[in-house]
Amino acid sequence: MPHGRHAKTDAADRELERMRRAGLEIVLLSNAREERARAVAASLGAAVVGNAAKPSARGILRALELYRQPPERALAVGDQVFTDLLAARRARVPFILVDPISPQEPFYIRLKRMAERLVGRPGPMHRYDELPSP
Repeated sequence: MPHGRHAKTDAADRELERMRRAGLEIVLLSNAREERARAVAASLGAAVVGNAAKPSARGILRALELYRQPPERALAVGDQVFTDLLAARRARVPFILVDPISPQEPFYIRLKRMAERLVGRPGPMHRYDELPSP
């Protein structure tokens, strides 16, 4: 979802529908405040864990508890190395790194993107758009 948006986009809706057809349960894991995270998740028809505190594993572990699943039965998808990827690694959950969807990002995220370039943003483990359709 683009930053600052409170409702789903058509692209997000299509991708989430692909995931659901594949039998996946969707949990939105967000560092946003609970109110915003709930609004976005409701528009997506997804469960939510707000105030996830990424890069801590805390939010991912709460999501795993919600569905009573071990880390190896989960998959995290995100576009930020220093929040999403680190949280997934700390929770021992497989991760798919995707490209950012919008160049319009808050200043603090643009700073993190510069740091990603400095350390060398790793290539995606898998590109979600290259996964076979169900």
